[in-house]
Amino acid sequence: MKRIWILTALVLAVSGCASAECGAKINELRDSWIKNWNEKKLDKVIELYAPDATMLPSDGQRIVGRESIRAFLKRYMDSGNIEESVQSIATDCAGKIGFDSGTFVETIQGAGGKQRAGNYLVALREVSGKWRIVQHASIESHPAAGQ
Repeated sequence: MKRIWILTALVLAVSGCASAECGAKINELRDSWIKNWNEKKLDKVIELYAPDATMLPSDGQRIVGRESIRAFLKRYMDSGNIEESVQSIATDCAGKIGFDSGTFVETIQGAGGKQRAGNYLVALREVSGKWRIVQHASIESHPAAGQ
């Protein structure tokens, strides 16, 4: 019986450690997305998506595949100097899949600092040892504070 308790404690300790490591990877990916978007490094942003990823932007489109996502984000990036900020509310992992959910604020520079705000949900999976975005959804929910 004592062996079962020791084995159970070991499994729980390892899974807790794996979950913390996974959470750190998700945080790193999210921070990289924001940093590279704000620095206009589209190629670095696109590297964070799985080849078969799907994006569901707030306009109701369904954009499938890395190259289609690239084209959509390029048009969006070229439409104005848009700076993104996010506040993660929840992340979790189970093995090689995970998610990140929170709020975003977009500030459009040169347009009087106009802002859009909303919610996002990103599903991720480990692909060849690296975490990649497989689903990316965002919904504009309300004007940002002061708008």
